[in-house]
Amino acid sequence: MPGNRRVTFALSPRPSSPPAPVLPSPEPSADELTSQISALRAELRDGRLTQARQRNQLNQEAAHIAELTRKYKEFKQERQELKAKLVHERDTAAAIQKRLYVAVKNHAEAQDKCARTMADCEGLRMLNEELSLMNKGLAVSKSEAGSVFEEKIAEMECVYRDKLEEAEVAFAHELEETREQLSNGQLQKVQALKKEIESRDAKIKKLEHDLNRQCEINAMFTLDYDRDTNFTKHLSVPLTIPVPETSASRLASGQSGSTKPRLSSPRRPLIHLESNNVTIRKRSRVPSWRGDKEDRPPLRADKVNVDQGAPALKSEHNDQDRLHKRARLGYSSALAGKESRQRSKSFVQDLDKCH
Repeated sequence: MPGNRRVTFALSPRPSSPPAPVLPSPEPSADELTSQISALRAELRDGRLTQARQRNQLNQEAAHIAELTRKYKEFKQERQELKAKLVHERDTAAAIQKRLYVAVKNHAEAQDKCARTMADCEGLRMLNEELSLMNKGLAVSKSEAGSVFEEKIAEMECVYRDKLEEAEVAFAHELEETREQLSNGQLQKVQALKKEIESRDAKIKKLEHDLNRQCEINAMFTLDYDRDTNFTKHLSVPLTIPVPETSASRLASGQSGSTKPRLSSPRRPLIHLESNNVTIRKRSRVPSWRGDKEDRPPLRADKVNVDQGAPALKSEHNDQDRLHKRARLGYSSALAGKESRQRSKSFVQDLDKCH
């Protein structure tokens, strides 16, 4: 393109003198060297000025060329747009011409179609007359067919009504049998649950009775053991020690039907206790302190009570704590049995209400 062409200018050659013959000359002086240097500097300055002028001229020419290139591109773009518009106008004119040809052809076809339609209308008019005659005959046959159809529908309704009644009776009978079976099954389940609950209540009552009996037996054996072994304590302290109200109420509630207050005596494990049967129980006996009371002098007994008073009181407090713990255990087991019986009764009542 013309805009991309590089323009170069040839520099005018500097006028130079013909080379002088080199002759041996004497060494120049300082003034001559200074004058030569100044001359060379002037030549160099002139060359730089000339080069600057040429560069400025080149820049101006390059700007002018760029402006011409821009104008050329604008003209070229306008030409392309005009060419595109011309092509579009030609296409539009061709399309209009084609539509005109199509419209003329369609008009001719419409005229032909109109003529054919007129002939068809005449044929349809004749067919319409025939159809009216046929409709009259069809109305007569339709009334006859309607009466026959209604008779058949009435017969079918009677048949299906009888079948429906039979099916409803059979379904009601089957539903009643199913309800009876379900109710019987539920009653059997409820009765089985009642029996199981009653058997569990009986077992719980038996276990409570055995537990209370065991507590009574342990208390009796503990009293016997304390009466036989702790003779030194009974010399100075009375045998019947008052029991606190709280411990007495706990003991009374833990033992079934026991309203008599017991002694606050300790409980110790029985080594020879084999079963809950009182008749076959075996225990070791020690000589009673009442038998030795007559043989011993009272002074000796008083001395022993004074010397052993503090340990006896400590052991008494420890035994009372053990007794209270065991009474609480018995009371909790009795409460657990009562609660289980109440829960079972409420469960049975709920089942009875449901059924």
